[in-house]
Amino acid sequence: MKPGRKKSKTGDIPAPKQATPRTRLAAAREAAVRARLEAEEAQLRASAAMEAAEAAARAANRELPVKLVPIEVQLAAPGTPSGPSTPSGPSTRRYNH
Repeated sequence: MKPGRKKSKTGDIPAPKQATPRTRLAAAREAAVRARLEAEEAQLRASAAMEAAEAAARAANRELPVKLVPIEVQLAAPGTPSGPSTPSGPSTRRYNH
């Protein structure tokens, strides 16, 4: 053994302590590729689910019959016993001096 060099360890050493920058980089690349593929698969599943939901909504819209319901509105009498009224209430002469 040359002076100043460490003896290489042999045996069971956990991977993170043994990892070199190159192996860490390779692991990071592999994780990034795996994450990208999983994201793409998730996006495809989501778009397929959206298409299925839209198709179901279109089918449901076709099945519902369209019935027009008449709207009945009760109108108040044009003049009340207290006199004509404005949209804000009955008119008063209190402020008109």
